Amino acid sequence: MATTKKSAGATKKAPSLAATLERLVELTSGKKRPATRAELDAVAVALGGVPADLRALYGVAGNLGSVIQGTALEWLDVGDAVTSCRQNREFGVPESLFPIATDGAGNFSCFDRDSGRILDWDHEARATRALAPTLSAYLEKSVVRELGKAQTQKRALEKERGQGLSFGTRPSLPSKLVPLAKATGARLAGDCVCLLEEGRIAVGNNNRASIVDLETLAEKAEIPGGAYDMAFESASRRIVRANFGQMSLADGVSGKLLARFQAKNIGHWAAILLAAGGSLAITYSTTPKVEFWDLASGKGIPRHEKGDWAPSYDLPEGKPVATLAAHKAWVRSARVSPDGTMLVSGDDEGKLCLARIADRSLVWSTSFREPIKAVDFAADGRSIFVGLESGKVHVLDVGGKKLRTFRVAEEIIGLRVLDDGLLLVLLWTTLTVCDPMTGKVMAQAPTGKNAHMSRIADVRGDVVVLSRPTAFFRIV
Repeated sequence: MATTKKSAGATKKAPSLAATLERLVELTSGKKRPATRAELDAVAVALGGVPADLRALYGVAGNLGSVIQGTALEWLDVGDAVTSCRQNREFGVPESLFPIATDGAGNFSCFDRDSGRILDWDHEARATRALAPTLSAYLEKSVVRELGKAQTQKRALEKERGQGLSFGTRPSLPSKLVPLAKATGARLAGDCVCLLEEGRIAVGNNNRASIVDLETLAEKAEIPGGAYDMAFESASRRIVRANFGQMSLADGVSGKLLARFQAKNIGHWAAILLAAGGSLAITYSTTPKVEFWDLASGKGIPRHEKGDWAPSYDLPEGKPVATLAAHKAWVRSARVSPDGTMLVSGDDEGKLCLARIADRSLVWSTSFREPIKAVDFAADGRSIFVGLESGKVHVLDVGGKKLRTFRVAEEIIGLRVLDDGLLLVLLWTTLTVCDPMTGKVMAQAPTGKNAHMSRIADVRGDVVVLSRPTAFFRIV
């Protein structure tokens, strides 16, 4: 009996567009709204008609921007796509190209009316390159596979959490954020706060700081001078503080000043973080400079000789051991990688920088088209979360390649990756714990008024501390 043998070069038949769109519906949870007649008419005006593939895609969802979340691209609603099409033509984009998605940096994935292919428009080179032979193939590659992979990873993560492998003191998925205490009086009110040891915290403002017992709210010690931000270095039990134009070090038990000096490149909204096991302090602020201070050797840190309450202009000038000058605008956020080797920072003009801490050298930078409000590394250090003013969160690998994008409900004020990999996001009126793959809210709590001035001041275990105003939450 004759047999038929498949050739070695035989390839699997590509799914039809209808099958791909059906799979897309299964993998996305956002409410889908088919494009309206007016929206399709606008597409027809832009392209001289509505191609069948685009009609099928927009028949499933005209609001792709809110439906497709968690991929490397930002998908465009029909109205946004039409607007981008008009704008792009002013910069020489061929009239046959209709944008369906963007990388957020001025480049677009476009449907080609004449060939049915998907082409990339590079706004810098002003040239196109082929991405996929059909819309179906492009959706399979850029959406269906990515979301399918994310779904598999999410199930594996949930399985681990169910077995108590990732949570430590939290053996199950978080269901709520419980307020523990909130500043209602002078004891806890301040611009900045950090957790110390043995149930104590340090709280400070522009004029003074103090060490407070959390249980009794009794002040245990006063720290001369004020601060916009502070950090606790546990090895030497020192509190490191940054203020406008100055820095100081204080004993974390007695509050005694160990050093206070001018730091002329620290502007308003100063922030400080520690690296290299607490031996290095990193400061940033409304000025574009990120500075490194050697706490281990004390190099560049003057001796404390001027008295606790000496005016700032009379203080000796400190000198950082290095400066990262890659930014040109207010540095809004910076974080150190879990292994302590890298620093990521983002500024008010949308520039994101990755630097090597050992030699303070810039590894790479990239730009977004809106202010960066917060950054952090994933718990494994292999990716970077970037929170933008619009509420979008971009996830990049440490090489700068975009992995996925999702949107939270409102403008992001701050974000922090928790030890178990979940994403803590501070919004204008809400503190949320989100799924790091999709941005889905898993737990939330209101933060009250004026939260746009707040910061995620400290996180330790399942306790979260906010400043401006001071508030404490437990993730349960």
